[in-house]
Amino acid sequence: MKKQLRFTGGIEELSFEEVLKKFEIYRTKTKYEWSRILWLDVDDAGQLIDIEIWKAYRDYNISLNTNFITTVYKYVDQKQRNLWKSSQVASRKNEFGDDVYLDTKLSDDEDDYYKLAKDGEFEDGLISLIEINNILERYKPNKKLTVQMLLQGYQIKEIRQVVNLSHTTILKYKNEFVRALEV
Repeated sequence: MKKQLRFTGGIEELSFEEVLKKFEIYRTKTKYEWSRILWLDVDDAGQLIDIEIWKAYRDYNISLNTNFITTVYKYVDQKQRNLWKSSQVASRKNEFGDDVYLDTKLSDDEDDYYKLAKDGEFEDGLISLIEINNILERYKPNKKLTVQMLLQGYQIKEIRQVVNLSHTTILKYKNEFVRALEV
């Protein structure tokens, strides 16, 4: 089954498989970004992205006079936001039974934040690593280090040894950081 889709160059009639081929570069770039930013395996990220592209294809209405690519970005970006938020608040157990709250790895090198941030039309509405960096810059050194270690997936007992804080204080810092992301 083919569907009419509006692109900048005009209207094309494409099947879903043809859409996936047309978006191959975007899909590849995005799945590797998600694997670095989120807790996802590259293949899992690719499958989630394909599902969102399918939803965009299914729901696209040419009579609204919007480009199909805008609809795809909207669906994929919303899924990324939802995954990011869920990775921030979802507690999970590691192999030792300890809670690991934030499973995102960040580097201290500011250039890495910019490499991972989206640019152009992708940027609107996304929680980017630049925003995370801006939040972290407002924190005092001990709190900043604690949150960075949480983001890197360190266990709370490991963080306690480095920053000499209680379990409760570390959880408080984590919750404050998550609330700052939601603002």
